Amino acid sequence: MSVVLVTGSSTGIGLATALHFGRLDDGVYAGVRSIASATELTTAIEAERLPVHPIVLVRPTRFTSTGCCSSTRCR
Repeated sequence: MSVVLVTGSSTGIGLATALHFGRLDDGVYAGVRSIASATELTTAIEAERLPVHPIVLVRPTRFTSTGCCSSTRCR
């Protein structure tokens, strides 16, 4: 059994890839932006009892040394 990380798993190729590896009984971490928008993924996981675990991927934010977002460089 392998462990697989798939991003973009709520639709399209990411969804198909996550389900494919889950059906092969690989452990899958399926990255999505929102669990609420990944209804097709969560429905398939429950219906087929797949070893697929949805995880919410958060976009990183740039911070300056003062802790606030900035498009300018700190000096």
